[in-house]
Amino acid sequence: IKDKVKRAGGNTNAKLRVSLGWFNSDDLDIHADCPDGHIYFGNKSGILDVDMNAFGQMNAVDPVENLSWAKPREGRYGIVVSQYNQRNRERPGCVIELECNGVVQQFSYDGFLSGQTEAISFRYKNGEVTDLKVHAGFIGGGVSQDKWGIQTEQFIKVNTVMFSPNH
Repeated sequence: IKDKVKRAGGNTNAKLRVSLGWFNSDDLDIHADCPDGHIYFGNKSGILDVDMNAFGQMNAVDPVENLSWAKPREGRYGIVVSQYNQRNRERPGCVIELECNGVVQQFSYDGFLSGQTEAISFRYKNGEVTDLKVHAGFIGGGVSQDKWGIQTEQFIKVNTVMFSPNH
């Protein structure tokens, strides 16, 4: 997700970053209730710096949204994912990526979202994330995807390992 955020022009060098990635042309929105107020597409406050698939624009099939705090304030943070506009029924689910001081954690939701869904909540204190709570429906790890005919996030039995002919 971090690389996708970079390509979309988002800040990935912040002390605290929360990104949302999903796998179809839906318009999902990330919201944060935090010491800076309610951050979302209607109040970006310089924190929400990537907002994809909004208002029927940029119907990317591998979109991201990004919240970045260069100087996060201490206090409670609640992250919510909102299903703003469902455009298709293929490849449901999303991933939330939380990064604080270079430590990255991912939480996935493997299904269709409806309305507003609480994802994670935590406290930011003394430069660290504490009291992390993962809400119902979200799990640690990533979401399995099909890449080159192989499902990611799973062990695959192999018979041979060799160098590429291009090596």
